[in-house]
Amino acid sequence: MVKQVTIIGAGAIGKAIGKTLSENQETKIHFWDVVKNKVRNQRPLADIVPTADFLFLCLPSFATPAAIKNIKPFLKKETIVISVSKGIDKKSKKFISQILKESLPASQNFALLYGPMLASELMRNQGGAAVAATTKKSAFEKIKKIFSHSGLLVSYSSDVVGVGALGVLKNVYAISLGIADGLGWQNNRKGFLTAKILEEIFRLLPLLGGRAQTTLTPAGVGDLIATGFCPTSHNQQLGRQLALRLAGSKESEGYYSLPPLAQKLDKRIKNFPLLSTIYQVVIKNQDAKIAFSRLIKN
Repeated sequence: MVKQVTIIGAGAIGKAIGKTLSENQETKIHFWDVVKNKVRNQRPLADIVPTADFLFLCLPSFATPAAIKNIKPFLKKETIVISVSKGIDKKSKKFISQILKESLPASQNFALLYGPMLASELMRNQGGAAVAATTKKSAFEKIKKIFSHSGLLVSYSSDVVGVGALGVLKNVYAISLGIADGLGWQNNRKGFLTAKILEEIFRLLPLLGGRAQTTLTPAGVGDLIATGFCPTSHNQQLGRQLALRLAGSKESEGYYSLPPLAQKLDKRIKNFPLLSTIYQVVIKNQDAKIAFSRLIKN
């Protein structure tokens, strides 16, 4: 039986998810984007949301609440809503998982799909991996099935809050790997830095409501490696730009997530030296070379 898939957001990751799903001939895919010329012959939400078996939110995190508001009147209760958005709301300090839970109807099945899924590689059929985080194992089985003929390996986690937090943390810490690149750090120091990142995330996750062990899944260490070592990642590029003291936009999910994450942790951020250093460099404009040299000495 053909499954109807609606993808909200026709940017790079939305198109990559669509291409990956198109490998399954039992799916019919509809795109919708707020920028209408992105989708040829775009149909209204009232037509493509009520028929969806799966609805993907492939949007910047800040656009998620508005998107949910727009689709909610048309959602059928059987639809599984899947978000690949990663972020933390700057006002409420809530992760995407919490926003979905509070904004969608109480009976609506939803999942996060996080992991090493660089859009450019999915578009070139290079494959990837993702964790489908949901409280309903039956929803995971359905999600896994629609990706079964693709190069995306999907595994399960019930730690929805933890996976949501990891999406934020990996973006923030990926900036530090970009800084290391910009400073000319070689493999030994990058190895030290990566170990430090994982050690801090392992301690941070329980404070943010997740399980420490979730760090070791593709949504944690897998996504961190893919993003942090990818030269075209916005977070990595921002770090490199700051280290080289180049002018340019700071726009990246990691940049936008840092202030609300720091506010959420409050004084506890001092217990995480690397995270504190990233905050000082990115938000307080501290010199990256001086700040990161302290990490090596301590």
